[in-house]
Amino acid sequence: MLHPWTEAGLLPGFPFGTDLTADELKIVGALRRLKKATQHPVDLVKLALRSFWEGREAPPAYLERLGLDEAKGFKALFIRKLFAGNL
Repeated sequence: MLHPWTEAGLLPGFPFGTDLTADELKIVGALRRLKKATQHPVDLVKLALRSFWEGREAPPAYLERLGLDEAKGFKALFIRKLFAGNL
């Protein structure tokens, strides 16, 4: 119901407040952008290329929170890289 106003930037992401910390809000934002990108393959490819090109790393606390701190295997490492590039 409030989504159009939030998308237009007229309301904050959580207009009624939140108990999330600043770090958790960053994680939520990155995960929302990843979710949106998965619905549009071209955006996902752009995100993946940018993530690998920039070589950014996510803070260890963020990775630990998501269970990606000890990522093994291609899929987990790929998700970790996408997440880091999307922060």
